[in-house]
Amino acid sequence: MRTHLYRSTKLRVLSCALIAPVTAAVILSASAAGTAAAGTAGAKAVVGPPHMVSTSSGGGAVAAASITVAGSPLTNITSSPLQMTPAFVAADTDYVWYCRAGLNQIVLSLASSGTISTNGVSGRQLSVPISVVNNQAVVVTGPDGTQYWIRCLPVGFPRTTAVVSGAVTPGYFIGETFGTTKSPGYPLIFNSYGTPVWYLVGVPRTPQDTELIPGTHTLVWDDNPTYTMYNIDSQSVTSTQAPIAGFDEHERFYDPNGNVWVLSRPIVPSVDLGPIGFPSVDHVEDCIVQEENPFGQLIWQWDASQHVSPLEANSLVGKVVVNNVVAVDAYHCNSIDVNPLEPTSILLSMRTSGVYLIDKATSNIKWKLGGTAVPPLSGEPVLRIVGDPEGKIFGQHDARFQPNGAITLFDDHSKTAGASRAIEYSIHTMNDTAKMDWEYAAPSGRNSLSMGSVRVYDANGLPYDEDGSGFLAPEQYVINWGHGSPNGGFTVLNSSMQVSMNVQYPVDKKGYRTTFVPMSSLDLTALRNTAGTTLP
Repeated sequence: MRTHLYRSTKLRVLSCALIAPVTAAVILSASAAGTAAAGTAGAKAVVGPPHMVSTSSGGGAVAAASITVAGSPLTNITSSPLQMTPAFVAADTDYVWYCRAGLNQIVLSLASSGTISTNGVSGRQLSVPISVVNNQAVVVTGPDGTQYWIRCLPVGFPRTTAVVSGAVTPGYFIGETFGTTKSPGYPLIFNSYGTPVWYLVGVPRTPQDTELIPGTHTLVWDDNPTYTMYNIDSQSVTSTQAPIAGFDEHERFYDPNGNVWVLSRPIVPSVDLGPIGFPSVDHVEDCIVQEENPFGQLIWQWDASQHVSPLEANSLVGKVVVNNVVAVDAYHCNSIDVNPLEPTSILLSMRTSGVYLIDKATSNIKWKLGGTAVPPLSGEPVLRIVGDPEGKIFGQHDARFQPNGAITLFDDHSKTAGASRAIEYSIHTMNDTAKMDWEYAAPSGRNSLSMGSVRVYDANGLPYDEDGSGFLAPEQYVINWGHGSPNGGFTVLNSSMQVSMNVQYPVDKKGYRTTFVPMSSLDLTALRNTAGTTLP
C-alpha cells in the first residue's frame, strides 16, 4: 500500500527566502506622539523617540539589533509590512523576513496578556519601528529571557515554503539549493519548524551534497573540482581533492571509523558500445570508489569498469564532455555506504545500471539490485524484486544500509511515468530476491529527473550507518525529492510514516540531499552568529 501526504485543516504555513549582504545603520525610529497612550490597557503603544538600536558583536554578516522586553510573558510577535514567518509560536525561537535591497522599514508588534515594556514604554501591545538590512537579525529578548531571532534574508535567495502538520524531532535539517542563472546556490540548515537558521553567501558554485562531518561543527560540500569544508565555529575554509583524478561531486561519505569514501570518474578510451546505441568506439566515463584514512591517504579502491560491463547501462546513459573529451556516461555512481556491522560490505549505487553489494575483502560483487537484467561481468545474481507493485526501480540515488540487512533508496523514476518514491527492500540471498517493506511516493504523483535521498533516523537522531551497533526503532524518515516535478524540497515523516513537515522549494530550485542531526550536534548560537556571512 502506498503512503501519501495527507492534508490537515490545522497546518501551519511557512515561507522562507534568503538574499545578499548590505551594511547600514540599524535605527529604531518612532513618533513620540504615540507615547501618551502607552500605559492604557490594550492600547498599542509606539516605542520612541528615534534612537539607535542596541547591537551585539554577533548576529551574522551584520551585528544583530536587540530589543529587550520586561513584564508579562510575550504571547505574540508580528510585523508589517514585511510579514515575519512562520507565524509566532512560543516554542520556536527563529524567524525570517523576505527583505528587499537596502534598508527595510518594519514595524514589530509585541503582545502580551499583561503589561510589557521596552525602552521606557509600557502596554499590552507595543509597536517598535525598526530598519534592517539584508542578512541582519533582530533579537527580541522576552521577559523570561527567551531570545527570538528574526533575520532579514538576502535578496535573490530562493523562497521555500514549510508546512508543519505534526511534532518534528528537535534538531537540524542540512541540505542545499542549486544555483541557477538567476541566483546562486546556498548551503542551508533548517530548524525543526522549517526555518533556515543558517546559510552562507558567496559560494561560487552549487554546494552539492552539503552535510555535517560527524562529530564536528564542519560542513562539507562537493564544489568541483574540490571538496569544500567550512568550520562554523572558526568561519574558516579548507579544501581537499579525491586521491584519484577525475572529480565526482556525488558523494563524500564518512564511515564509523572516520574513514572517508569518495568517487572519481576518469576516462577509459576506445570501448565498443554498439549494443547500447553508440555505434562507434567511444570513450567511457569510469567510476572508481576510494576509501581514505583520516589523514587523506588512499587505503582501498574499486574500479567499476573491471567488474561491471558498460553494456549494463539503461536508457539513462548519455554523453558528457570532460576536459574537452566526449565520453559516454555508462556508470554514473552516486552513493556509497558501508554496513556498520559488516565493514567489508560496501553498497554502491550507479544511476544507469543498478545498486551493487561489493565484498571489500575480495572486490567481488555479491549481487545487483535494479537496473537492467544484464548481470555483472562475473555473473553475480540480479535480485528479483517481489512485493513491489512496480517491480522495478529506475535512476535511483542514495542507497543505504538499514538494520537486518534491509536497503533503502530513492527511486527517481527518471524520464519514466509515475511518482518518485522512497523505498525499502529486505534482501533475501537464499532465493536472490528483494522484498519491498514499505514505500512512500511523491504526493505530486510525478517523477524526479535526478538526485534525491531517503534517510531513516532512530530515537538518538542518528542514521544506521553512523550508529549501527545501537540502532533503535525508526523515529523519523527524511525524504529529499531531488529534481522533483513540479517542485523539489523535503518531507519529514514520523515513526508512523505520517507527515510531520513538508518543505517545498521554488519551481526553479532543487536540492541533492537532506540529512538530519540532533540538537546536540550543533551550537545554535554559533549558527546565528555566522548566518549570512560570506564564504572566506
